Amino acid sequence: MATLYLVSTPIGNLDDMTARAANILKEQEVILAEDTRVLKKLCESVGIDLSNKRIFSFNDHDQNNLNGFINLLNQGTDLCLVSDAGSPIISDPAYPLVKSALEKGHRIDSIPGISSVIVALELSGLPPHPFTFHGFFPREQGKREEVADSIIERGQTHIFFESPHRIVDCLDFLTNHLTAAQFSVSRELTKKFQETFRFGAKDWDEIKATMTVKGEFVVVLNLPQQNGVAQSGKLVAMAKEVLERADQKKISKLLGQILNQNAKEIYQILEAQKSRT
Repeated sequence: MATLYLVSTPIGNLDDMTARAANILKEQEVILAEDTRVLKKLCESVGIDLSNKRIFSFNDHDQNNLNGFINLLNQGTDLCLVSDAGSPIISDPAYPLVKSALEKGHRIDSIPGISSVIVALELSGLPPHPFTFHGFFPREQGKREEVADSIIERGQTHIFFESPHRIVDCLDFLTNHLTAAQFSVSRELTKKFQETFRFGAKDWDEIKATMTVKGEFVVVLNLPQQNGVAQSGKLVAMAKEVLERADQKKISKLLGQILNQNAKEIYQILEAQKSRT
């Protein structure tokens, strides 16, 4: 039985490299890296000699080599797996290798370090638990709507990664669909130009005008719950379905309590919608 070491690396500030992570990279002979060039640069920066080590690329494009790495474990060779930044299991390609290694009876060990998910959550000022980490926000409209519907139903705190090329589009969508949510958006975490923007959905246009769109982003949002139910325009749509069979004023009062909004205003909205049908 061999060991697969999951080694977390700094997400921006080299001072966050742990002594344990440095030692395991010094000790082990075989290292799998998301990008071998990034690994070499990191090791040079912290004084780790790679000249006598075997280094292999392992990323989303190298999954065909998975069986070869399992064979190394089967031969008794320990492996280190590192990503470009942070944990190799969080939004990086480690999971298939971890799953296969466990199925073959090998040992998994985590060499923990800094996590952008936790750093962003700490900086957000939003309720820390429970929270759900989603990875990168979906690109496809249908999947985006599924995620938004799920958040509306559950409320709570949610965390996403996003690239600088899609962050504005991502937040345009989220603030339009989750109008009662509070947001915290962090960029360049642990680096010199680290920034965190905290705002309500209605204030996004103002924030957008001032935000620098560079670096990797982490989006944290919290949708408050009222009496155990997330504030949701979806409930208004559900009420419309029973308008013909129930007293509209009673529905308005009920929705007012659930949504923590003025029942009279809800009644006027429902009346206007009914007149258009």
